[in-house]
Formats: sequence, C-alpha cells, structure tokens
Amino acid sequence: MKSKEELLKAINEMPKFEYREIALKVPTTPAIGPPVDRNDSQVIEAQPATYQDVPACWTAITEVGKSNPICFASSKYKLMQFKEAFEPLVSAHEDVEGKLVMHQGFAVLDLFPKDQNMTVATPAGDVYKIGMSAYNSVDRTSALMIRFSVTDNDRIITFPKNVATYYQAHVGQVKEKTDAYQKLMTQIKEFWPQIVNDMSSTEVTKDLFGTITKDFKTDPQIVKALQAEVEAGAKYNLWSMMMEIYDRMGRKYSKSDVHLRKRQDDFIQSVMDWAKMIAVFM
Repeated sequence: MKSKEELLKAINEMPKFEYREIALKVPTTPAIGPPVDRNDSQVIEAQPATYQDVPACWTAITEVGKSNPICFASSKYKLMQFKEAFEPLVSAHEDVEGKLVMHQGFAVLDLFPKDQNMTVATPAGDVYKIGMSAYNSVDRTSALMIRFSVTDNDRIITFPKNVATYYQAHVGQVKEKTDAYQKLMTQIKEFWPQIVNDMSSTEVTKDLFGTITKDFKTDPQIVKALQAEVEAGAKYNLWSMMMEIYDRMGRKYSKSDVHLRKRQDDFIQSVMDWAKMIAVFM
C-alpha cells in the first residue's frame, strides 16, 4: 500500500476532466442525386445536402486536452474532479495508508488509518484493518460514495451498500462526511469477527457447490475447479473458500484494476447476501 504522502502525490497526478459542448448536424436541404437528363435537353446538377449545427441539450465530459467523451450529461450535472473528492479524505487522517486504482472516468481510493483502534482480531488470532473505500466517477449523479472496508492479508473486502452504512457526499461536504464516517468505522470492530467466525465454522462439502454456482457472482470455471479439489480431498471452510475464489478472480484476465475491483465487489455482495449477513447489522 501507499503512504499518505504517496497517495497525495498520486491524487495530484490524476487527470482532470472538463465539459465540452456538442452540437447535432441537422439537414436543412436534402441532397440531389447525380445528373439526370430530361427531354434530352435539361440537366439537373448534383447538389450535396446542407446542414446546420444545432446545440445539443447534453454536454460531453472529456479528459482535459482529449476529445473522446467519457460520458454525456445534462447541463445541470456538477462535475467533481478526483482531486476534489479524494484529497480531503486522505488529508483528514493524521496517518494513513491506502491504494488508488483508476480507469478512464472511474476510480477507487482505499484508506486504512494507522491506528490501533482501527484493527480487530478474531479468536483465531487473525488481525484485520478497518478502513473506508471511496468510489468516484465523472458519469454518476452521486459524486462520491464511501463504504466500509477491511483488509484480509493483501485482500481488500468492501462491504456492500445494503449491508454497511454509507454516505453520499458532494462538493463541500467531503470533510464533514469523512469525520462522521471515521466514528462509524469503529462499529465494524464488533461485527467483523462474528462474520469471519460464523463462515469459518461451516465446512464446504460437495453438496454446497450447486448453491455456490447459482448464487455467487463469480466465474463458474473457478467453482468447478474448486469442486474437483474438494471431491479429491481438499478441505475448505466457507470463509477460506470465499477467499480462494476471490484470489483466483485476480488471476483471471481483467481489462484493468478497476474492472477487477468491480468484479470482486460484486462477488462479496453476493457472498454476504447469501450468508444473510444483513441481519448482523440491524
């Protein structure tokens, strides 16, 4: 993971985006085809159609200095630059480490405070860091979304929106929302060991694989390979199985780190939905 200083430097180097007006070409006169003889005396000359540029009701958002549109939005859309969204989050922590991934107009910033109050241990002795993940995209109406995350070795497990409390912040609210969110992160300390312990106590048998294939958002080939391992004698509990699937997803081809992260987030969402962990947070 990157240090606070490295994160701030990386954020400062992120591309900026701008509005770019677009227009539609509307024909004003139709085209006239190739010359046609009439009565062997009159010839009509070919004429191209004429067009008029009409301003569109939408605007394009492009990276500064580039013409390819990232998305199209209404004129009322408020564009939040990545620096506006992410820099206050990092600066709000006295000492923090994290990770930053980006693809085109979408980025994810993971932050884990270097604070003993932000770690939790399970009865088995495993230690997890508690933090937050911020998602920002230039093509979303909610400019910034923050969710709870925990680390599991080198993995980053992000809680689904419908499981953990989250905030949507806009320009001018980032610092206030971050302060409130830091207080809420301590609540995860009570729940996370229970989640891991409950899932670790369930042994994976071949009878579970039909459910795993149907309900979990992952590559069926990964599940098929793991099923063969279990039938050959390999031992997994539900938690270790989920983490093995998570790791193998990382070995599969993904267009970018952001695309991989989205796949992993969808997988964690399906795991927690299936395990009915929502009740833990009620």
